[in-house]
Amino acid sequence: MTITVILTLCTALNGLPGLFSAQDTGSKAAESPSQTTPKRVENRSLGCSFDLPSDGAGFVSGGTVKPEIRAIQAESNPPAWEIVAQRIEFPTPEGAFGDPKPITPTRMLKAFVADAEKSNDGKLEIGQQINDLRIDDLPASKLTAYLGHESGRTARFDWTFIQTSANRFLLLQFLADRDRWPTATFDKVMKSLKIQTEPELAIGSMELVDRGRANIELFDKTALKSVISRLQDGAYYRLEGTDPETGKSSELGFSRIIAMETTRDAVRDSRAPAPNTKNLADDETGLLVWMQVRILPRVSKGPYQDVDLRAWLSWDREEEWWTIRTTTRIKGSDTTRTSAVTGLRPRPLPKDPRRWIQVISGGRESFERKDVKLQVPDLGAYLSEAERLVLPELLATVGAAPGEFGVYAWNEDRLSITRRLEDWRPGKDSRQPGTLLSRPAADAPTATQILGADDILQERITQLGMDQITWSKIKLEKLRGLYLQKGIPFDG
Repeated sequence: MTITVILTLCTALNGLPGLFSAQDTGSKAAESPSQTTPKRVENRSLGCSFDLPSDGAGFVSGGTVKPEIRAIQAESNPPAWEIVAQRIEFPTPEGAFGDPKPITPTRMLKAFVADAEKSNDGKLEIGQQINDLRIDDLPASKLTAYLGHESGRTARFDWTFIQTSANRFLLLQFLADRDRWPTATFDKVMKSLKIQTEPELAIGSMELVDRGRANIELFDKTALKSVISRLQDGAYYRLEGTDPETGKSSELGFSRIIAMETTRDAVRDSRAPAPNTKNLADDETGLLVWMQVRILPRVSKGPYQDVDLRAWLSWDREEEWWTIRTTTRIKGSDTTRTSAVTGLRPRPLPKDPRRWIQVISGGRESFERKDVKLQVPDLGAYLSEAERLVLPELLATVGAAPGEFGVYAWNEDRLSITRRLEDWRPGKDSRQPGTLLSRPAADAPTATQILGADDILQERITQLGMDQITWSKIKLEKLRGLYLQKGIPFDG
């Protein structure tokens, strides 16, 4: 009956070691007012956002299944406080058919307290309870509890249950030392809290996807061929990493991207693809986006990687193929290690009318193989791999309306089809180029893609861990000269 509450309680108490395992630094930064506009942390799947304290760092995780926000005080070690926001459901007895009593924040709080007392052998001291609250105009209840730590200090928990649907709640947890409770910090977070209910999230999701469908409807053969006219000669990009703490940059590698009209055989061929010169019929050709990436060694005499990505799409969007081959080698050695990912979405047939996508991955040197087959939810709201690679150029070509939209696409990191969140900001003129803010999932970091005056991607900024990765468009001759100046071999 109470497993959902017990698991959530265990998760909440897991924050103790991080806050009390090391010597307290006595940091008072949490109480100091911020002189700048607060940075907000948001989890779109959770439907929750709040202003991040000036000395805090925020993290979003959990995907759509267990969405969560975690914020910690980042200027001392261990952190002086922690904030966690997560989804929790009212526990339902197994085999129960409905519940005649209305589920309220007060009932949720009582169920939570009951589990807390059972699972902590009376060590958790229950403090103040406030049953009738309104937070962001939603019903809520609040509980304060204390738990002694082996260090001799006492942890204070403030748990607030905010109802977002009939049996679902947002649990907001504040955790800090009882004797150093940062009241001002937590009060500011609570005042800045914005919450979406489950119905509001569902309606918002539908509206985003509808706007995405309207954009994808514009991606016809003419639009796809216009991308070829822009990228048929290829574009080079310099890959640079920046350490956020030191500001020091490093050369990570370079890439080249080309678009052409050709057959799908170019995806499976290991040779360099070539454009169609045989005047084949339109149903035999399509758009191929070919990207090559050279990743430089991070240490002296370390391995470097070559990535060959080819994504093909038929003109009617009903069929797609792609491959990603990654080869790792060391200069002066004949030894290589290769892995590959192959994706295919075959054309629907009368005997098999469903649209599905199959992705196969594995390495040449091992017998490990992953094979994922998923049904495509809706082709009208689905982005192919080729379209994903040139999405900013496509949006500029078709004159897409500004604003946020949602589309579904294959997510390599999660081995599934996820809903991407895109925010298109078209340029007004050549001095203000278009910008696309992309997230492969609601809890994923944002990639900023900036077009140039020629409506070709000029710069792409992403996060890899704490590092910032920048792809900057560059002339081949300038890239070669830059590498020569830095003593980096260039054979691109």
